[in-house]
Amino acid sequence: MIDVNSPNPESVVRPMPMPNLSGTVFQAIENLETEKEARSGMSRMARGMDSTVVSKQNSSDLITQFMNASNRRIMVMARNLAENFLKPLMHDIYELAIENESQDKLIELDGQFIPVNPSMMSSRSEMSVAVALTPEEQAQEAQMLLSLDSQFTMNPQDPSLGGMYGAPQRHAMLSRAFELLNIKASDTFLFDPNSPQFQQMQQQQQQAQQQAEQEAKLQAQQQAEFNADITARQVAVMEGQLELDVLKEHQRMVFETQKQEHVEEEKDSRLLMDVEKQNHDIDMDVKELEVEKQQKRNVSIG
Repeated sequence: MIDVNSPNPESVVRPMPMPNLSGTVFQAIENLETEKEARSGMSRMARGMDSTVVSKQNSSDLITQFMNASNRRIMVMARNLAENFLKPLMHDIYELAIENESQDKLIELDGQFIPVNPSMMSSRSEMSVAVALTPEEQAQEAQMLLSLDSQFTMNPQDPSLGGMYGAPQRHAMLSRAFELLNIKASDTFLFDPNSPQFQQMQQQQQQAQQQAEQEAKLQAQQQAEFNADITARQVAVMEGQLELDVLKEHQRMVFETQKQEHVEEEKDSRLLMDVEKQNHDIDMDVKELEVEKQQKRNVSIG
């Protein structure tokens, strides 16, 4: 009880005196911290508690390498603990549960609770240990899985795969990548290949693909018919042009023949006229000679 109504409060409430610590206490604490870091491998730098390492002399990659090395050492220690202590302990607990448990237990499997009777489970002699990854290692493994998925889907007709990488395998790989990236609701982004929604979507895609193929075939057939019609029209035009050229050539030959015949007729007419004129001149000369003989003088018949 504290008497707050005292006339001298400083005599009632006063700071607790702290004894002075010896300098060897802080040295002992530092020695213990150093020994703990040497045994565990988890230094203050790896935990991000040493600000003196962040300088121009130390690059970020060097600090990251030290931190990863510390994490790997801790993971090795955790695996050794699990292999040598937790694994035999879990095996004995499993065997005791099989022998003594008779009530059903609800176990969550793939998001669903399934009743399991431990007494109906078979005995086992081996157990596996899976060490949790660091966030950086999880991101690296997820990136590696996504890179493999991109490589596998880049050429789906690759004969070396031989159909080994299908929809179920890709769903498992992407689900593992989502899990490593701490994305819990992977079903929101990915359909399960065995789900009715995925099967319905596949059927719709197949129907749409078949319809697209039929439309492409019909369009190709219509295009072929159109091309055939155009070709037939072009052939008909070329035949008509050829007939027109033949007719023009025939008319030209007929015209040339008629022209030649006209020229020949004109020549014959001129020749005939020349012959008639010559005969006329001969007749006139003969008649003039006869008149000259009768009149005994020169006569010219005009």
